[in-house]
Amino acid sequence: MRANPLKPPAREEPDARPDHSPGTVALPRARNALENAPTRPAARVGRRRWRGIRQRIMRHLPFAGIFVLALYLITINVASPWQSMHEDNGTLNESIAVNHLRYGLGVTKGQDMLDLEAKQSFGPAHVTEAQHFAYFRYGPTHPRVYGDHPPLLGLTIAGSFIIFGMHFWSERLVPIVYALLSLILFYRLVMQVFDIGVARLAAFLFATFPMFAYFGRNVSHESEVLFWALLLLHGYVRRHATGKKAALAQMAVAVVLGGLYGWPMFYFAPILCAVDWLAERRLSRSLALVTLLPATVTFTLVMAQLDWVMNGDLSRLSAMFAYRASGSDHGPPATTISWLNQVTAWNAEGFGAWSQAALPLAGFFAASRASLAGWSMRVRLVAILALWGISHVLIFRNGALIHAYWQFYLLPFYALVLAWAAVTLARTHIAAPRLRMLALATAAFIAFNLNLAPILSLYSTGYHVTLPVVPLFDLWR
Repeated sequence: MRANPLKPPAREEPDARPDHSPGTVALPRARNALENAPTRPAARVGRRRWRGIRQRIMRHLPFAGIFVLALYLITINVASPWQSMHEDNGTLNESIAVNHLRYGLGVTKGQDMLDLEAKQSFGPAHVTEAQHFAYFRYGPTHPRVYGDHPPLLGLTIAGSFIIFGMHFWSERLVPIVYALLSLILFYRLVMQVFDIGVARLAAFLFATFPMFAYFGRNVSHESEVLFWALLLLHGYVRRHATGKKAALAQMAVAVVLGGLYGWPMFYFAPILCAVDWLAERRLSRSLALVTLLPATVTFTLVMAQLDWVMNGDLSRLSAMFAYRASGSDHGPPATTISWLNQVTAWNAEGFGAWSQAALPLAGFFAASRASLAGWSMRVRLVAILALWGISHVLIFRNGALIHAYWQFYLLPFYALVLAWAAVTLARTHIAAPRLRMLALATAAFIAFNLNLAPILSLYSTGYHVTLPVVPLFDLWR
């Protein structure tokens, strides 16, 4: 056995390996006059750098295609007036944002103040669609403090109006940008914890579920809160991998801004802390300081602002919270069976009936992996995402009964667990890489076509009216 084995030839520079054959004499290597010129090493470094950039671009090229598809789907009829299912949210937040500009923050106090003609409607009945913004900006006033949510969404839309003008597309732009940023962040997160193969399929499912392709641009709080929740989770993974303090700062910022957009962040953050406590079998003080503490402080500030705006009367907010959590639909409390039937129907609409059939199998797969790997980061990620989505539905039972998009936070869980199971099974049972890629691409194509009909149905169906189905090639109509 050799004491110093030779390096494999593939790892050696061909012009740096000396000749050790017997009888040879080492002679000084002849030097080229241009060898010491400063341009050649710089050129080699430049070529290697460009090769690395090109490899990174090619590696993420499939995701670029997924992103373009997501942009295509989520911007159908982006400039159209409010007309499709649940787009009365657009009218409500349109009025809130316009009132920030009409009255100023000194009057609104930074909280949602809407016009009564905008509540639960597609706009004032006596004005044309083209007059929406002008009516709310200059017409008769019927202001009332809304106060059902933290204030940042209305302020963000007001900022979009200042920059781009008052248009339907500039209002939709806020949730669309957040939804697309969530897609990028989700892809990066899955790639770090799993691998790029799982990340590609998970991102494709994420982008083509009706819950994203339609409700991702719904002018409400879901897209914005999901982005900050994913950023919080990304910081948690980054802290676990590197231990850098910057990751803790990232988590604290995500909790504060997410909490200023919507209530779910105030229980998303404790869920993450609880799962880490269960996995590590000890409470991490640093994690609690950047999740529980910012959530508590932000919640206190939001409630203090609401108390200030409502002159110390929070009875209406308390009644709305009780109503949303009661599990009734403007009448007697719904039975558990009727509640489950409706929630299941909304789930099929948002994620496709095929995913409901595949999810139990993917769940068994994830459970088997958890029994083998214990509390690995992959298992933690799946557990946190599952608890995030389920908790919102269970806490606000009536909200989930009435609104399909209240299952929006299940989106990353569905996409991840289905992709993880599919990619792992394909790698286990299909040895040839090209056949494996073909099988996964075929499965993705079938899933997309099954999701396409619900997406178009959501775009074409409004309250008490059926709108013409807009084909996908008629973008920006």
